[in-house]
Amino acid sequence: RMGDIRFDDNDITAGQSGISMFYLSYLVESIHDNSQAWMGNFTINMNRINSIFNGIFIYDIEGWGASITGNSKVWIGSIMMVGNHIESVDGSGLKIETWGDLGRSCKDDAYCWFAGLYINSNIISSKTGGIYLPIIEDFGYRMEGNAYLYVDAIEIEKNDISSDFGTGINVNLETIGDLMSGKSILHFGDIRISYNKVRAKVGIHVGYMNTTLSDFSTVRMGDLRISDNNISSGNNEGMTLKWNVTTEYWASFLMGSVEISGNGIYGSTHAAIDVYENNHQFGESTYKMGSFEVVRNNFDGCYHALSVNRIKDIRIYLNNFMDNYIDIISSHNDFFFESPEPMWYRHGMKNYSSLLGNYWSKYDGVDGDDDGIGETPYDTQYGKDEYPLTSNVENYLPPWNDVTPPDIRILSPSDGDIFSSG
Repeated sequence: RMGDIRFDDNDITAGQSGISMFYLSYLVESIHDNSQAWMGNFTINMNRINSIFNGIFIYDIEGWGASITGNSKVWIGSIMMVGNHIESVDGSGLKIETWGDLGRSCKDDAYCWFAGLYINSNIISSKTGGIYLPIIEDFGYRMEGNAYLYVDAIEIEKNDISSDFGTGINVNLETIGDLMSGKSILHFGDIRISYNKVRAKVGIHVGYMNTTLSDFSTVRMGDLRISDNNISSGNNEGMTLKWNVTTEYWASFLMGSVEISGNGIYGSTHAAIDVYENNHQFGESTYKMGSFEVVRNNFDGCYHALSVNRIKDIRIYLNNFMDNYIDIISSHNDFFFESPEPMWYRHGMKNYSSLLGNYWSKYDGVDGDDDGIGETPYDTQYGKDEYPLTSNVENYLPPWNDVTPPDIRILSPSDGDIFSSG
């Protein structure tokens, strides 16, 4: 049993990196038969760091829970970085470089559980990247037999990030489940990136890259939620999402739903959201993705608001497309530009129920029946929005903001009549 590792509540001024940790590798590995092992939590919380290079730099976390065999079990606590205030003159704010091989080469009926990564409520000012996780790689690499690896959520929430040249939040999953075989299973929990304020060259990047599955192996990815972030990326993309997965024989890669919602993306000189898929299936293998929704976002003053390559059946509704040079560019036209079911909304002083589309500042149609929905569809060139909104989305939905005084009239008694008590 290993206890917690804590770096909490320190004041640090450094000529290099503020907090540096190297080669935290193979802390629990190669246990056999019916062995069990526990690792505590790893926390870096409430520190105040002023550094020349990286504020927090962790290099080479590898091999935790690797090479477990038999009926052995390993439980690994969470990694938490919460409430730090970081100023980095010439590096990244918070960087984990090469985090890999979790559960590598497990076999038989081995079980490995990791409690997740949580990076919340940090204030970061840096030059080359805010929260930088460039190489999360080889989780479950070469697992075989009936081995099972469970990874709980990655959560990045309520951070305030300013980065001159890098990516504000970079989460790159490389070769997750790569070369798994047998009936091994990797279950990766949700990824949640929410309520962050990001000013950077690229706002948010999430990648699922270079994974090859074979035999009867299965990778189950949880939902991806990128919501309620405020992103200013005047030099490049607001958000990039990329998938590159190969499945062979009877293997399965099962992706949960994707929701991009409530984000404000302003002034991107390339794409506000850039979505790219390059997946390959062979044999009787399976690749599935759940629903994909882009909803309640503000795209304002961007070169491309939404750029989509190959991913189909995306539902796009209740977004504001305002003053973008190009609203949508795509390799196909398989989109849905309306809500999945009728919604109650307000327009003027009345309530209505209807399918709802998006607000397009370039739409020049008319609203003949004054219900807030244009009479003619809006042609995006990649499909038609049949229910285009005639004003900003916020004017349609609760909370209600009506400040008009009530109209109160006395209908009875009238004309001087007086009710008496008899």
